[in-house]
Amino acid sequence: MPFLNATGLSREIGEGSGIFAIHKGKTNQKKLESLYKISEVLALALPIKDKLGRVLDIIVELLTRIDRAAIILIDPVTTKTTQFIYRSKADEVHARSVFSLDAVSQVIKGRKAVAISDARTEETEIELAATLRMKEITSVMCVPIMSQADVLGVIYLDSLRKPYGFFEGDVALFQHIAQRAVPAIEHSKFTFELEKAADKLLNEHSC
Repeated sequence: MPFLNATGLSREIGEGSGIFAIHKGKTNQKKLESLYKISEVLALALPIKDKLGRVLDIIVELLTRIDRAAIILIDPVTTKTTQFIYRSKADEVHARSVFSLDAVSQVIKGRKAVAISDARTEETEIELAATLRMKEITSVMCVPIMSQADVLGVIYLDSLRKPYGFFEGDVALFQHIAQRAVPAIEHSKFTFELEKAADKLLNEHSC
C-alpha cells in the first residue's frame, strides 16, 4: 500500500477509535497543569531570577522536543539585557551554540511572536530560516513579554536536531505565559528601584 494511503487509513482508524481525541485531551490537560504550576511559581516570594528559572523548568518538562529555553529580560528604553535565565537539555557541544539573536531582535523590534517549526522547509521567514540553518537550529519560537507598549523581554525556545519542537497552538499558550509573567517582572523592577532609592538616601545621610 502506498505510504500516503497507509497514513490516511491509519488516521481514519485512529479517529474512529477515538485515540487521537484521547491524546489531544491528555496534551491539553498537561498544558493546563503546567499553566497552573507557572501561576503558582510566579506568585511565590522569590527573586525574579529564581521564579523565571522555575518557570523554565516547567516549560522544558512540558515541551519534550525542545533542547533549550531562555527568558531574556531587557531594559525597555535601552533594550540592553538585564536578566538572562537559561535551561538546556542539549549535549555540551550543542548547548554552547549561539541562540538565534536574529529571532530575538526581530521579536523585540516587531513586538510580535516568531515561530519556525522546521527551518529546513520554511517558506515564509526565509531569511531567518537561513540563519537558523547556519547555527544548526532546526526550530525556534520567540514570544515577546509585553507591558502595554513596552517590551520587557522574550521567552525563547529552540530545538537543535529535531523539527517541530512545538506546535501551532503553543504560540498562543506562550503568549499567555508571557502575559502572566508581566506583574512579577514589573514588581521585581519596582522593588529594585525602591531599594536603590533607599540606599541612595541612606548614603546621603551618612555623608
